[in-house]
Amino acid sequence: MVIEFRTDSSEKVFPMVPAGKTNDDIVVDPSQSKPVGQAATASDSGGAK
Repeated sequence: MVIEFRTDSSEKVFPMVPAGKTNDDIVVDPSQSKPVGQAATASDSGGAK
């Protein structure tokens, strides 16, 4: 199912997929470091390199 709706350009609606991009290029709210469900890597958590 696809739902199309329009919002004012000043609204910050997250998460979003930029036009012409894939779901791998999701943009999340800057207050979130990773999209929900995306695992942190060793470098993200300060682990061994």
